[in-house]
Amino acid sequence: MKSKETVADELELVAGSAEDDFTEALNHIRERELLYGDKSLLTAFVPIITHVCTNNKIYNVSST
Repeated sequence: MKSKETVADELELVAGSAEDDFTEALNHIRERELLYGDKSLLTAFVPIITHVCTNNKIYNVSST
């Protein structure tokens, strides 16, 4: 028969593993869907970023 401490340790391992899986799923969603998907947030800003980078002399932000 397992002690209460052993059972608690096993439950903690299972919960930790489930938490890791959840975190990994969230990271996947964030990276693939929000940043790099066809309708991602980053995609909406690509034209602006491209324009600023290709016209960097117009958008000089150096401080004096």
